[in-house]
Order: sequence, then C-alpha cells, then structure tokens
Amino acid sequence: MAPHLRGRYRVATLGRGASNDIRADLSESVPELGGRFDVVVHAAALAHPSRHTLPDDYMAVNVDGTRRLCESLEHAGVPRSLIFLSSVAVYGCDDGAAGVDESWPLAGTSPYARSKILGEQFLREWCGTHGVHLAIVRLPVLLGADAPGNMGRMIRGISRGFYVGIGRGCGMRSLTSVDDLAGLIPLLDGRDGVWNIVGQDIMVRDLERMICAAVGRRFLPRIPTVCAKAAACAGDCLGNKFPLNNYRLRVITRSLTFSSAAARRDLGWNPAPVAPRFVL
Repeated sequence: MAPHLRGRYRVATLGRGASNDIRADLSESVPELGGRFDVVVHAAALAHPSRHTLPDDYMAVNVDGTRRLCESLEHAGVPRSLIFLSSVAVYGCDDGAAGVDESWPLAGTSPYARSKILGEQFLREWCGTHGVHLAIVRLPVLLGADAPGNMGRMIRGISRGFYVGIGRGCGMRSLTSVDDLAGLIPLLDGRDGVWNIVGQDIMVRDLERMICAAVGRRFLPRIPTVCAKAAACAGDCLGNKFPLNNYRLRVITRSLTFSSAAARRDLGWNPAPVAPRFVL
C-alpha cells in the first residue's frame, strides 16, 4: 500500500524485509523509529498460515507485536492518528451471512480472529490513554497484484492454468482493492471509529472472469460441485500440498458479504466498482 501513498505523504515503512525503511520484527523486539510520525498505519499482521504456523504465532505477531509498536511510538513521540487494519474475521461469520455491519458481536474464535479482537481492544485502551485518534478498518478479501491468502492462490492458479471453477459460481463475496484502501487513508486521519471497508460485492464466477481478463486467460474450465466435494475430501487426507480441501471449498463456494454503509455515510467514501479498474 505504501507506493499508493507516497504521492500524498512522506512515507516510511517498517517490516522485516530489506526493502523497508525501518527493518524490524515486531514479534521479537521494540523497533527504533528515529523520530515522530503524524499518522501511523498499522498493517503488520499474521493472517495466512503456513504448514508451520502455530496458534501462539498469531498472538506473538498480532497482539504482542502491536504492543511493541506502541511502545516504540511512546519513545519516538505519539502520533496524531493511528489507523489499524483489522479484519471482518472478528465477527466469526460463516456461510450465508449477508450485509454484516459493525453492530455485529465480535464472535470470531479462530486464532487469527481472536488476535485481531485483542489487538483492537489494546489499541482502544492505548489510544485513549495517550490522546491518539484511532480509526479501525475491518477488511474483507483484499484484491491486488500481490493479494495474500485464498485470493492470491486464485490469481496464481488462474494465471498458471491450474484453477478450475466449481459449480455455477453463484456465491457472493465482499472485496476491497488495495487502491481504494490507500485512497481511504486521508479520510481516516483525525477520525475515531470502526468501519467495514467493502469496495464491491461480487459473484464468484464474475470474480473469476475478471481475473481471467486481467491475466489474459480466455477459457476457465468448470467442474460440478459434487466432483469438487470428492476432491476436497481427498485434500483433507493429503494435507496442504493438495490444492483443495473442505475448508477451501467452503471459502470458494459460500456467500458472505459485509456492509460498508457506515464508511460511506461517515467518511464520504464512495469507491467506484472494482471490476472495470482491475489490472495485475
């Protein structure tokens, strides 16, 4: 997201990679920031597990790492605003939910969801104590060239010809583009609140077509849902190296949407539909 913000702000990035301005691992140490920042966008998180990820890893990165970031801000000088990228996973919603808004209870029970709930709670207390404006944005599927998780797997699979559509692809999903998220940051500076950020609700088959167009694929094979279920059962037995299991099948085929009416009302955020602007 940093490249999208550099035209509006002087941006410094913090992370483990060599390309960051400040190299640090928040799961292990309190970084030296070298000065005060007006606005901090806290996007560091463990969200998409590998075969080696343990439940405690989410707490180490998403909760303890958040505490270490705030400790470093206390040393450098607290910012005017802190913007926390949270997740709709905090609601704990599964198949069939439609238009979930910010009033829903935080019922997520996965290690990731619990870590995000605790991160939100900690930041409310810390920002209240230090007089920092706190904007919490809860994100659905994030769409972009380097999209993580299931979306990244879908894009790579379609691009390489290893992806097949399942059933009629009628499930509805909420998504947000990285471009729209970056454009939202100036609207959040100096604001306090919690907002779902949804750029568009889209049918899975339309999302597949959009990605096909972006990567130059003219044809996407499809298989009946019953065949996919059989393959998913095999995947449960074979482990993560198999491209499909029952969890991933539910994610691909379910309908689950979230409401961003509050963000549109409170912030004046009105993104254009994602599909016509989507490029990789």
